[in-house]
Amino acid sequence: MHKIGASHYMRNEVSSESGVIFITDDQKARKVANRIGIKVMGIGFIEYCKKNGLIAKIDALELVNRIKDTSLYITDSLLKVAKSKIKNQ
Repeated sequence: MHKIGASHYMRNEVSSESGVIFITDDQKARKVANRIGIKVMGIGFIEYCKKNGLIAKIDALELVNRIKDTSLYITDSLLKVAKSKIKNQ
């Protein structure tokens, strides 16, 4: 077994059984999930939701803006790219 936290392990198990997309900013967890065939997303999930009409543009932009206030790691340049993609959809 790979050394990842119990919560990540449980999420991986649930994801593989139910077809859920695994959303994380943890690189180690991403690598493990990819190795076992689980689809992994990060901020792209917000872009996906907007592109597919699941959330409004204003809500998607608000979510992106709020990411910096969380424990998630994301660079300013990636936030800028995400905002640009959402604005142009």
